[in-house]
Amino acid sequence: MKLTKKQNDKIVKLHSSFLRFEFIDKLINDFNLSNVNSYNIITSAAAIEMYTHVKGIKECQYLGLKDKKELLSAVMVLSKEMQWTALSKTSSVGRIRKKISSFKKVMESGYYEALKKLVTGKINNTNARKITDEQLLFLQTYKLQNLQSGYKKVYTELKLKFPEIEITKLAVLYHLRKIEIECFKSRMK
Repeated sequence: MKLTKKQNDKIVKLHSSFLRFEFIDKLINDFNLSNVNSYNIITSAAAIEMYTHVKGIKECQYLGLKDKKELLSAVMVLSKEMQWTALSKTSSVGRIRKKISSFKKVMESGYYEALKKLVTGKINNTNARKITDEQLLFLQTYKLQNLQSGYKKVYTELKLKFPEIEITKLAVLYHLRKIEIECFKSRMK
């Protein structure tokens, strides 16, 4: 879907009326997020609130759109352009609808609770993926020696060898997958 400038301006103006920046510091402190990630969560929440406040065809027509379906498409387009991270990572209409309905349900408990629903491990996983060369070498060697070991076993061994490491099981899986792909590529040469 391609938005006209007039449609874009109206939607962005409506979206900005739902922004609640008073929660940025709380998100940063509670989830150790960067300013950018916190801002993106807030803007994504505003997009969801905007979508839920548009009730019918009349409001959509005011925005220059036919219906809520077209509004949802516009929100998807704008989420990618404006980097509303919690929505731009979602590619299907069905998944965005689920995210919106989940947000609305939690919103009954409070706005901040709904914001927390938008914070995912993917947003704050940059520190979890930091690994030293020595630790990566250990992962590679261990995996090559123990091909049948699952990632949970490898994670346990990594934590035993490097107790100070701050890494998640998902991040270990990510690194193991990279190792497997490199092994596969080397076999193909």
